[in-house]
Amino acid sequence: MEEVGQEIDQLQKDLAQGGNASQRQKLETLLNFAQELRDFREELLRVAKLPYKPNLNDGVLITASPLWKLFRLPKWRKDLEDCWKKLAAGEYDWAHLAYSIWPDRVKDKCKKDKSLAIAHDLEDLYEEPPAAPKWVKRKKGSG
Repeated sequence: MEEVGQEIDQLQKDLAQGGNASQRQKLETLLNFAQELRDFREELLRVAKLPYKPNLNDGVLITASPLWKLFRLPKWRKDLEDCWKKLAAGEYDWAHLAYSIWPDRVKDKCKKDKSLAIAHDLEDLYEEPPAAPKWVKRKKGSG
């Protein structure tokens, strides 16, 4: 980023002393590139704060979904964005990534969902529902 900044500064100085169309075009290209680098950095810092702890057992789509803004291929970007929205909404709380980002939400669900508790090795949180009363078959004529 420093090199790009230095090159921008030099081009701006050259253009202030006259410059040419080629230098103006190069400056515009470098300014756009510098902005892309800043956006890229901000997005990586956002993901790093999640905390982003990828787990290969979650699969590629879920593992890459927090990075959806960084993908340029429209199909991948859309699929990853949709996956990220579902992950954030709690549809994929079985995923290790969901537990690393939203541990309280996943733990609450583990209290009622035994398979989820098992998936996250939190079986001690699972609360067995009270047993349903057993029906007793009555004999004919006794009631």
